[in-house]
Amino acid sequence: MREEIEEAKKEKSRAYHREYSRAYRARNIEKQREYDRIKAREYRARKKAQAAASAQ
Repeated sequence: MREEIEEAKKEKSRAYHREYSRAYRARNIEKQREYDRIKAREYRARKKAQAAASAQ
């Protein structure tokens, strides 16, 4: 009986941590994607400026 209670507590804790980790990863993925979009925009602007400078 006591082992069942302990196992239920552990499973509840594991479920909480799984859900937290899932949400944490989702937030960080969005932040990383936004960062990548910004860096790609900067890279394209830099390449465009280099092309314009070399064309003159």
